[in-house]
Formats: sequence, structure tokens, C-alpha cells
Amino acid sequence: DSVRITQPGLYQVKYSLGACTDVSNQATNVLDIPRIKVPDYYTGCKNSSITATATELPNAKAPFTYQWSLTNNPATAPIYSVTNVATLPTSIVNPLTPDTITYYVIPSFTLVSSPFICANVDSVKVISIPRPIPVVIDSAQECAGTALNFNANIAPSNLPALAAFKPVYNWYATSDSTIILDRDNLFTTKTTNKYMIRVTIDQCVGKDSVVVNMRPYASKVTPDIVSQCFEQIPTTTLDAGPGSVGALGFTGVTYDWKSGSGDPALNTSTSRNTIITYNMINPQADEEIVAYVKIHNHYNALVCTNVDTITVKDICVPRIFPPTAFHPGGGTAGGGGGTGTGYDEDNFFTIKGKYYTHFKITVYSRWGEVIFYTEDPNQYWDGTYRGELMPVGVYAYIITYEGKDEQTKGPFKKEGRIVLIR
Repeated sequence: DSVRITQPGLYQVKYSLGACTDVSNQATNVLDIPRIKVPDYYTGCKNSSITATATELPNAKAPFTYQWSLTNNPATAPIYSVTNVATLPTSIVNPLTPDTITYYVIPSFTLVSSPFICANVDSVKVISIPRPIPVVIDSAQECAGTALNFNANIAPSNLPALAAFKPVYNWYATSDSTIILDRDNLFTTKTTNKYMIRVTIDQCVGKDSVVVNMRPYASKVTPDIVSQCFEQIPTTTLDAGPGSVGALGFTGVTYDWKSGSGDPALNTSTSRNTIITYNMINPQADEEIVAYVKIHNHYNALVCTNVDTITVKDICVPRIFPPTAFHPGGGTAGGGGGTGTGYDEDNFFTIKGKYYTHFKITVYSRWGEVIFYTEDPNQYWDGTYRGELMPVGVYAYIITYEGKDEQTKGPFKKEGRIVLIR
């Protein structure tokens, strides 16, 4: 009799005749067929090859011998490999429709002390596509600190449906291709370097590169504050500098000067230098001018503009000029002083001067009593104390003040006497 065996294992024949049984002293070992696992498909670039791998399952009897071919009958087709790893050529692709080719892998082993061969068959599809070529420009430039953005997902002309293949993106700096800078199709950088984009679809890899140059702005060469005594030296020249001469890609520099709100217009607008004169700064209440200059570094079509600000101050050694006498009787009395203009200076104790700050004046009676005090240089003494006109006589005063910068700060002190006459 016969029986069909469907599962691997050790089998023996048992005989039965009535109440009598017997077991054959020989056993038949039925081995499992060689079982492997291969992917359903590989994707590779056209006119190239892919590497296919068959994995031997743990319950299989290994090692196996292999035959990779275009048919499940290797006797009628070329053999590409006799191991579990095979290099399989891709097909020539239609530019719009990827071609698919089916390969068969036949694992087998030979039974011990037997001419029989145990074999199995599996298949894998190889899809060939055009090599994806990312669309990035060869070079790009931008002003320092400004981000440049690149998008490698723009479909290349040879593979319009790039996103459908679920590509993997890797951005590198070519100076160190071991470090992945980004794994997205979008890449942003603010650094000068040569970058490479690697687009991988399974075993098909496309590359492109872009050279990025971040262009510098002009360096500041003029101090933030320029101080000068314009009464002694009536002009000063502001120099915006040469721009970034010598920088990679530098093609030239242009300038635009202007002054702050309410300041006189500068006497030049587009040259490297501009001149500040005494006539420009003297009318200003704060005795200073704020100058602005735009320095345009040119890198062919790219222009990187830096704005520099310079405050020009008219700073001299402070000086004051108290009068020697005054004749009260005009202006407004009461409270010991007044402020304003349009009065007869001979009727008040007024202080003239320039380039000073932190002003204080104290006037004393002949007995040392303080009869007038102010920290306002525009306030004057009208010769009264507590609403009464002081008698004719000599009155001592002390004036303290400082200069407007560290070089002329002082402090300064002036002591003197003022004669009150009628």
C-alpha cells in the first residue's frame, strides 16, 4: 500500500494482523523542502544592476546551493549566481513606464547517501527606473546670515513621478560626507560650503551638488562717535571704508550718505567720504549731527547692504563767562530769578558759555547766606531774595560744571564776585 506524506518528519511502518502488530526496523526521514525568503521586488536604475539576497529560514536544512536565473528551469537560461546573493541586471526602461523583470531563485540540497535533490523555487521582481537626478542649481550666493533654501523634490525631467517612488533624501557637506545634515527634500543653510544631495530609491541612487557662497557685509571702520572741537578744526571727514575688497566674488562697492532727522543734509551722497563742517553742526541745539551711510557690497547681481551710524559731536574744552556787574530793575522779580529770552542782559546776572554740562551756581550774601541757587544754565538771578531787591554791593558766587566727554569732563569750578549796582 502507499501513503502521501505532506509534512517533514521521521516515519515508520506499523503492521497489524488481528491482535498481532509489528513495527518496521527501518525509518524514513522526510526532510522539509529548502525554504527561503526574498523581497517581493527590488528597484534599481536602468542599465545597471541590483544586489538580491535570499534569506534561509531557521527551520530549513542548510546550507543550500542556489541557482538564480530568468526562468524556473535553469537548464534553459543563464545562471546569475549559485549563492544566496546575486547581482541581477536591470532592464532597459521606457522613459514613462518602468520595466519589470522577474528572476527565479532555486535553493536546493542533496540528500545524504541518495541521488535525490530537494529543491524549491521563489521569485523576485526587479523594477528598473531612470536614475533620479535632483534639480538643484550648480551654485548660489546670498548675503551673510540670510538663509538659502533648496528643494530636491522638484521632479527631474527624466522621472516626473519622483515622489511616487518614496525617495529617501540625504544632504551632506562634501567636505565630510559621513555626516548627514538633513534627511528631508527641503534643505536650508547659511554657511559657505559645497553641498551634495543624495536621492535613494531602493538601490537606485541619484546625486547632485551645489556650491553655496555666503557673501560678507562691509566691516565697520568708523567709530560710533566722532568728537572734535569745530571751533579749532572747522571740518572733519567721515570715511565709510573700502567695502569688502578681496572677498570672494566681490565686484565693487557703492555708498549712500544721509543725515538724521532735522540735521542739515550732508554735502555728499554717494562717495566713500563725506565732510562735516562747523556751519553744519553749529546751529544744532545739541551740537551734534547723526550721519547714516549705506555701504553696498556688490557681488555681480547680489547686493549686500550694511547701514553704519556715526554721531559727530562738537566737543571743546568747556568755558563760561560770568559778568562782573549787573543793574537790576528790569524783567520779572520774585523767587530770585527768571528764565527766557527777550530781556536786557544788563538787568540780570546771566552766565554765558559753551560745551558744558552739569551746571550749578550758588550766590551768597555778604554774610555767607545762600540767596540764589540753580542747576539750570538758562535761569538767571534778578537781584532779589525772597521777593525783595538786595542792596547794592558785592556778592560772591561759586559755579561748578563739567565738560561733555571724558577728555574734557573736569570737573571745573569757578569762584568770583558780581557787583549789584543801581
